[in-house]
Amino acid sequence: EFIKDIPAESFLINLISGGTSSLLCRPVPSIPEEDISRLYRQLVTSGARIDQINTVRKAVSSVKAGKMLDFMKHVSPVDLIISDVPDDDIRNVGSGPTTPQMISHREAKRILTELSLWKKIPESVNRYIDKKAQKDAAAASDPDHHPQFILSSARLVAEEARMQLEKQGYKATLESDPWSGSIDDFESRIRRQFETMLAQKETPAAHVFYGECTLEVTGSGLGGRNQELALRMARHLSHFEQKILFLSAGTDGIDGPTDAAGAVVDESTWDDGRKEGREPESALSNNDSYHFFKNTPWHIITGPTGNNVMDIQLLMIP
Repeated sequence: EFIKDIPAESFLINLISGGTSSLLCRPVPSIPEEDISRLYRQLVTSGARIDQINTVRKAVSSVKAGKMLDFMKHVSPVDLIISDVPDDDIRNVGSGPTTPQMISHREAKRILTELSLWKKIPESVNRYIDKKAQKDAAAASDPDHHPQFILSSARLVAEEARMQLEKQGYKATLESDPWSGSIDDFESRIRRQFETMLAQKETPAAHVFYGECTLEVTGSGLGGRNQELALRMARHLSHFEQKILFLSAGTDGIDGPTDAAGAVVDESTWDDGRKEGREPESALSNNDSYHFFKNTPWHIITGPTGNNVMDIQLLMIP
């Protein structure tokens, strides 16, 4: 309604950043809002990659994947973008509401089937995607090209973090590519980097990771991927006596459905938690990292930062 009321031939600035996929949600008319909410919950707890989630989101939306442009034909838009996707592909930042692209309902159905969700999603979603999948890809609106600029991204923020560590005297390195795999694989990658740093025996040393890992939630606890990753690393660090620090946090200040951005741990966190009756093994098995860290100095609570360029991790040997 707001866009429709903008006078014709106006210059319209669109600010698009991480979180747009979740916040700008106008489902197709045949799908009720409560069904979209249920679908999103099923996707984010299934272990699906962000690209898989967004493929499904685009398939059931009336504003994503360039469809927002249907409402903007009377104005001249320009997009200012803060990227939270690994390759800074503007089709995927915020699900590309003003970036024309092809939408494959057949691919959305394949993803939901692969994730064992096809028979669990709301009936209205199932019926809509199934009907569209028979015809498959439909192009989004394709008006005249309009200017689109990326102002910031996860890579730029990670590089800034590396520079800040160097100012603190660390020999700091940066991961060459953002992470987008499972939390299990990411945990293994961090351990390999940690072993490499120990073998080099150069201190103070630090390494910066960035990106977003996926986590399949099987427990009934409270947490997010950053807090869980930090607790997993606390278990590994507990086998060493020297000072080692690991931090994992969401740049938006929010990790999962919690008020924490993430957590920072060292070689004593795991055992100290046990001594205080926090039971780290139980917290991991129940996906309850939030309550393990709650009311401790290890929790990172910044409040919402107003920005989102994926997650950042710091591995530090003082």
